[in-house]
Amino acid sequence: MAKDKFKNIIQKYFLFNLTIPLIVLLTLFVLANSILNYVVLTKLNKDTVQDIQKLLYKTNNNYIEYTSYLQKNSVILDYIDSTIETPYLDELYINFNSQQTISSTLFLIKGDGTIAYYIGDDESDFQSHHNIERLLKRIDLKDNQLIREVENVKSKGQYNYIYLYGRKITTDKGNIGYLILVLSKKDLEKICFNKYSTLTLITDEFNNVIATSNDIILDYIGKFIPKYTSYNTCTYNDTEFFIKTVELPNSNLNIFSLTTLYTPFIYSFWFFIFGLLIILLFVLLSKIITKSFTDKITSPIDNLLKAMKEFEYGNLNCYVDIKSDDEFKLLGDQFNSMLTRINHLIALNQELSELQKMAEIKQLQSQFNPHLIFNVLETLKYTIITDTQEAQNIILTLSSILRFNLDKTQDFVTLEKDSSYILDYLKLHKYRFKENLQFNINLSHDLANLTIPKLMIQPIVENSIKYGFKKKKCIRIDLSFAIKDNALFITIKDNAGGIKQSKLDKINSANSLEYHNDLIGFGLYNINKRITYLYGNEYGLEMSNNENGLTSTVKLPIIREEGKENV
Repeated sequence: MAKDKFKNIIQKYFLFNLTIPLIVLLTLFVLANSILNYVVLTKLNKDTVQDIQKLLYKTNNNYIEYTSYLQKNSVILDYIDSTIETPYLDELYINFNSQQTISSTLFLIKGDGTIAYYIGDDESDFQSHHNIERLLKRIDLKDNQLIREVENVKSKGQYNYIYLYGRKITTDKGNIGYLILVLSKKDLEKICFNKYSTLTLITDEFNNVIATSNDIILDYIGKFIPKYTSYNTCTYNDTEFFIKTVELPNSNLNIFSLTTLYTPFIYSFWFFIFGLLIILLFVLLSKIITKSFTDKITSPIDNLLKAMKEFEYGNLNCYVDIKSDDEFKLLGDQFNSMLTRINHLIALNQELSELQKMAEIKQLQSQFNPHLIFNVLETLKYTIITDTQEAQNIILTLSSILRFNLDKTQDFVTLEKDSSYILDYLKLHKYRFKENLQFNINLSHDLANLTIPKLMIQPIVENSIKYGFKKKKCIRIDLSFAIKDNALFITIKDNAGGIKQSKLDKINSANSLEYHNDLIGFGLYNINKRITYLYGNEYGLEMSNNENGLTSTVKLPIIREEGKENV
């Protein structure tokens, strides 16, 4: 496993937790923006047609009342009958038109069809329209009723639709003429231009466009015929629009308001692209920041791992300098203390004779397997991320083991202390193997003060763990202590599958040799040799296969804490 993998995990962890919420927020914002655009555009279309509807409704009522008033006005009747000019006629028109949002042109036509009078801006050239005769016939058919209709007239070389009001003027003499009011096309188009910048049209019931804010929406004969794709959307000339339509009460007019779908959603698209660029920039900056941050956090672990690798390869001067004021500094100090102790013991052992038994005992006792710390650090790297409390427990347990292991003031310890050390040792492995490792230590109170050589049981337990997990996924280790035949028997039993009998015989026979240079059972040989050096050949280690695994039995003399041997 690469030494910077933990660093990469932290970087990915920070980047993931920073960028994912941003992407989710951006997506939600764009979605909300699209929905808001849809709602706003729908409301704008509705407000537009309602505003125009209110204005046209008021205008329509005003012109209905005005035509009714003019039909009976004496000034109008006298003028049609006599054609004598009078200033009051202009005044009637100006007073009304000045109060209207949509102005008009007034035409007075005699009974024979000739135009007697007109006032206003005849922008549509209505007076030259050849269909006036047919218009008057339609008015005749209505008797004294008002007609409101759309006429197609030629203006500036093109045919345009105009909206007009017409009434017959009658007296007791009969029909004497007609009055016609043509609404200003400019004013109608002016109200189609609105503050919401929507496309607006006013049509009759036959889709003839009377006024629009943009002629591009018209076909070649001046009509507007949309193709509806839903109740509020349509397509026209391959363009999709929001559309809102209302009918003007008491008239034959329809009002349309359209807004292209392209504009709001193209804004949302570019906003999304801009947001992605911001996120990419943020991720880049975050990567730089998190790299610096994780380098600082993982520097102590990297230093410890590097030192452990060098220690594993035989470099006993690989001291670490951890400047942080936390558990890593404590671990580093313990590691440095361990190196100092080991270097001191090696130097001391080099001065002593290899033939001296106590020097050999010291050498055997000072052996320390760095794989334990290396495995614990590997476990600690991931536990720091997932469970800080468990990581703290690992560090404290490891510190306790190192402290016990490096304490050279005692060569012998009580069973209570040694079993407590074994318990911590097993806990460290359980942090790594979880529920796959089960164990039990059965020590009665009356045996707790018996003394044994320090660090004698741990290699046997380590042997069960090391080779047990190579054979099985789950193992169990049971430790028990008993007095029998004036001797202390320590039994370490596992269910790890045991050892081939031929190999087991070789290990047991090697324990009786004076020297042992075979790698097979070398650690177990050291334990047996240490016991025989101290207590004689009647004591030692014996191993046998049980039903499910291996049973290791250590026989020792009974020595109380006071140092007296009980026979």
